[in-house]
Amino acid sequence: AALFDLGFLVEALIVLSVGSRKLAFLFGVGTICMHRSINYFMGLEFYQNETMLAVFFVNVPFLIACLLGQRRQLSPG
Repeated sequence: AALFDLGFLVEALIVLSVGSRKLAFLFGVGTICMHRSINYFMGLEFYQNETMLAVFFVNVPFLIACLLGQRRQLSPG
């Protein structure tokens, strides 16, 4: 029960991450972990929620663009 209480607290405070990309990443990863633990313990699935968190809070498209941009800068020519 304490794990779910911590997850509820993370979801309640996720509003604080709006102004900071680093906080958004931390809250997004924390909330995805909470949903995964609920899936493990209770068998409830949150695939749409996890996908939205990965796109909007963890910002996976931005991370991919950064990696591709760095690769282009390192390649000759």
